[in-house]
Amino acid sequence: MTGDAVALAESFLTDPRVGIPALSLAVAGALWGLLGSPAVPRRRGAEAPAMRPDHDPVSRTYLDLDEGNFSGLLAEGHDRLDLALKERTGHHLEEIPWRRRAAARLGIPEAPALRLLRDRLVSYRAWAFRLETDSWLRWDFWRTREQSRRRFLAELPLLLGRVDRQLTRLENHE
Repeated sequence: MTGDAVALAESFLTDPRVGIPALSLAVAGALWGLLGSPAVPRRRGAEAPAMRPDHDPVSRTYLDLDEGNFSGLLAEGHDRLDLALKERTGHHLEEIPWRRRAAARLGIPEAPALRLLRDRLVSYRAWAFRLETDSWLRWDFWRTREQSRRRFLAELPLLLGRVDRQLTRLENHE
């Protein structure tokens, strides 16, 4: 009886009409059981994936924070600061003159502080971009990538606080 069962199983597994599909299904089931199902939900037919809510600045900022995309967050901060300055004085951040008298004539308040903040936003954005792309070309090459990331994350709230204070001043005409 045992020999007959082995012969039957062997003929079953070597039959290309039954055995190969059965083995393929068994291997696929074992892999699915070991690896689990994908994290992305299945879609039906040609259904498009859900759209990211990135049409407004608040949603873009939230998504950037959620994904750890700090270069996008800093770009949004730069854009908001530039827009606030443009609405108040009619000039962009890049148009801030070096001389205080020239800035005063244009009606730009705290020109040196705004110029310094603009430069910091640009440099921190480059720093964030290098961290996000895992670039080995970093200005703080003597630190490890993790040390550089920790330092960046420690200094980022201070920079964003300065941006917030300047935005408040520009929007409230202080």
